[in-house]
This record gives sequence, structure tokens and C-alpha cells, in this order.
Amino acid sequence: MTSILPPNATPIERAIEKTEEHIDSLDVQIDTLWDPWRCPVKFLPWLAWAYSVDTWDPDWAEDIKRRVIDQSFAVHQRKGTRGAIRRALEAMDLDLIRIVQWHEENPRQTPYTFRVEVGTISRGLSEKERSQILSTIEATKNVRSHMNDLRIYLQQISRTPVLAAALTTGEITTIYPYAITDRAVQTARPFLAAGIYGAEIATVYPQGNPA
Repeated sequence: MTSILPPNATPIERAIEKTEEHIDSLDVQIDTLWDPWRCPVKFLPWLAWAYSVDTWDPDWAEDIKRRVIDQSFAVHQRKGTRGAIRRALEAMDLDLIRIVQWHEENPRQTPYTFRVEVGTISRGLSEKERSQILSTIEATKNVRSHMNDLRIYLQQISRTPVLAAALTTGEITTIYPYAITDRAVQTARPFLAAGIYGAEIATVYPQGNPA
């Protein structure tokens, strides 16, 4: 490499020039570094940082890492919407994603709340994955809305027919307030009086959804 430095170049300038001599010999194509699907695996964490990926796990499979980076731009374009949450979760290899907003519930829920249902087929989710799902939703939703429920399902698909049965039981307990059954009044003078009697009915269900 021919030097273009002047004779009075400082030692640090010459050291920098010597370092740059090896740039052309690096086995990295610059045009692939910004491509999520062609970028070398070892550079994916830095590409994720450059793409502002909100949730990242170095233990993810290579395909999930590339998908998360690839979807990051679209997620940021739509951030704060249901579509952004769906795109971000889809990139994390989830098979079922359902987002239900408060006005879609019956009966309607507290305004500006929503619930998310996610599921996988033939595999469970670790505590770490559940935390990542939660972090992704919090980072992608709009500030006004709040998630009030996260449901995780495991789906099993098999060609073998499976029979199952379930039994639910319960008890109904009625508690009445104390009642006076025998009253006697003895007085020489007539008098007027009034009374009020009230009762409350409380239903206690076991933990879970009674429906």
C-alpha cells in the first residue's frame, strides 16, 4: 500500500495508516452486514442494537434472532398498535397470538385495557420466555393502554385420537344474618316505632373462571 502521508507525519498517523492496510483483507462483505438474513451470526447482536430491537436473548435460535431483527423496523413503524404487538410476538416463534381490547369483551372491561393470549404447539414456555413476552408487550404497546391479563396456552397436535374427561364440583352456602324470632313488648303506654331489616347475598366461587 502506497503511503499518502507527508514526511512529517506523526507516529500515531502512521500507526493508523498501517491498521487500515488490513481492511481489504477482512472476510466480511459490508453490504451483508445490514441485511438481517445475510449478516454473519457473530454480528447479529450489534445489528439488533442498530435496529433498536427491544427484546433480545443471546440464547435464541439463529432463525428467531434474524426474524426479530427483520421485523424490528415494521414494529417501530406501528408501535403503539395491536399490529405492532402481534408482529413483535410472531417473530418470537409463537403459534397462537390473540389480542382482545376492552371494548371487545363481553361485558366491557375497564377502558384502555387489553388482554393477550399466546400459545405454542407441542412445547412449553420457560419462565425466561414468559418474561420476554411480557417485556415485548410492554415495550410495544401504547402508553395509555394497560394489559390486565396474559394467558399462555400449550397446544398438542397429534394424529392419535385422545379422549379426556373433566369433573367440576362445588357447594352453595347461604349465610343469613341473625334474626329475632320471639318478640314481646310490655308497656302501659302505647307508642309508635319503626325498624329496618336488610340482608345481603354473597356468592363465593373457587379460584378460576366460573364460566
